[in-house]
Amino acid sequence: MKLFTLTDEEVDDATRFAVKLVAAGKRGTIESHLIGTLGEMGYGKHIKSKVNLEVYERGIGDKGADFKDVQVKTATWTGDNKELKINKEDSCLENPNVNTFVLMHTTLKNRNKVYLIGKISKSNFLKKAYLNTKYNTLTVSEYDLDERF
Repeated sequence: MKLFTLTDEEVDDATRFAVKLVAAGKRGTIESHLIGTLGEMGYGKHIKSKVNLEVYERGIGDKGADFKDVQVKTATWTGDNKELKINKEDSCLENPNVNTFVLMHTTLKNRNKVYLIGKISKSNFLKKAYLNTKYNTLTVSEYDLDERF
């Protein structure tokens, strides 16, 4: 795992963005959007790129590409074997411009600390993922990622 430390200002920006997403009708909770944005910010530090904090109209968005060809997913599980989970209906699965999925980790309790767990190509994700029918997610273990940090 590779640690990235977010400033209090970055966490505040992520929180305001999460609130705006929910107010704009984006599916999910403030907490789920906050966790996702924190993960994106951590990955942004890794690749030295800023996160897009623009709120799009309903139905319009990044189509699952958080960065050039990357979709970031953030886990909060604090135990071993974190999982990269993608809802079967997520637009990133259909977006031809998304080639890589990245797994990040953070918690609401320690939101300034964001960890890069690893990454996997979309094609390998689709080959290795199992369907969790309870949550309608395609899931891979961190141990199945192409590269771990």
